[in-house]
Amino acid sequence: MEPPQKLPSSPGIYIFRDKNKKTLYVGKAKNLKSRISSYFLNSSILGPKTRKMVNTAESLKWLVTDTEFEALLLETDLIKRLKPYYNSQWKDDKNFKFIAIDWTSDFPRIYTTRRKINSKTLYFGPYPEGKTVNSVLRLLRRIFPFRDCSNTKFSRSKKLGRGCLYYDLGLCPAPCAGKIDSAQYKLLTGNIPLLLKGKKKRLLNQYRRKMKNASELRNYEKASKYRDKIQKLEYITQQFSTPDNFLKSPNLPVDLYEEEIKQLTGILQIKHNPKKAFRLEAYDISNLQGKQATGSMIVLVDGKPSKSEYRRFKIQSCQQPDDPGMLKEVLRRRISGIGIIPKIGMIPISTFHIRPDIILIDGGIPQLNAVISVLEETDLKIPTLALAKKEETLFYKLNNTIKKLNLPTNNPALHLVQRARDEAHRFALAYHRKLRKTAYLPSR
Repeated sequence: MEPPQKLPSSPGIYIFRDKNKKTLYVGKAKNLKSRISSYFLNSSILGPKTRKMVNTAESLKWLVTDTEFEALLLETDLIKRLKPYYNSQWKDDKNFKFIAIDWTSDFPRIYTTRRKINSKTLYFGPYPEGKTVNSVLRLLRRIFPFRDCSNTKFSRSKKLGRGCLYYDLGLCPAPCAGKIDSAQYKLLTGNIPLLLKGKKKRLLNQYRRKMKNASELRNYEKASKYRDKIQKLEYITQQFSTPDNFLKSPNLPVDLYEEEIKQLTGILQIKHNPKKAFRLEAYDISNLQGKQATGSMIVLVDGKPSKSEYRRFKIQSCQQPDDPGMLKEVLRRRISGIGIIPKIGMIPISTFHIRPDIILIDGGIPQLNAVISVLEETDLKIPTLALAKKEETLFYKLNNTIKKLNLPTNNPALHLVQRARDEAHRFALAYHRKLRKTAYLPSR
């Protein structure tokens, strides 16, 4: 078969079929273009099995996914259904792992296994492959430290009266060394089944209440720990589409993005030409009592991140906590470039001249008003909205009136602005931490 043309540089899966349309091989890729092209560049570097498969294949199909993890789930599901000849390593369930929680112990052990052998043990899964479930547990352990050691190792540490390396790293509360009692340990690890069962919202609400209570009691250190847990939880539980959804709609990410944009432009009552790229810019401010203040601008084009267009701003005008004032500075610096195309020779070197279709701000009414006032200074009419974290409330100006809107959690427009807001927050925080780290380094 001839090498395919115009391959997307996106995550996804690909399927080789023979002349009878029988599936030969299903694979996944972080970058479909790079992965699929590798089969056709130089056959001499291919193994005999792979070379035979490519020579037998008569057609190739691929499906684009939104993330590499989605590609992994889809690949696993298709291999199970289609049983491709060349995916021999997947012909049984030996690569599938479960997360097991042994509730028979005073200090439940959380570990991975390939078999269900104990009726009193709680199992979650099976998960697509070993490295996936291991990465899930590594992420969970940073939020909810737990023991994963065998009973033999636990007894040995108990006799020594000290925790292992995982305790030193903050990944285990060391029940073996008496650092935590059984009730406290079960309360801590009891959150893990909630998360694995998909009870994300319930868990997040619990932590938000605890963070608020700690803040009201001026226990800011405790409140910051809950804040960090919330951010980590939100990161590892990002929504993804199921394999069935991809099979029903091969263009699923594109369909989702188009629906998100349609819903959002409908709310703001603005018209958008679907033949033209839709540009959303999101902004956030990060600082510590006004110090090392930074601003971020991230760009979504047709719903997807355009990371080459991200920008960071080191705040120059404010030395005290003043998010609206800092936003004004960032927006003035940003919109000053609209309509002006910076070039080296005939080559554009920036996209600052492109006017955004929508501006999104992380915050509430004060932040929204700050941005609107800057736009009014230049007579620019760019639809702007703010997303407040507490209740995920949208604020926007329509017909000279500030509107307030709480969308259902499954609303596509909400998913779009949440994704943009979280990315802007991540980008601003990373730069702020870099500046803070540099400021605290001893001078030579």
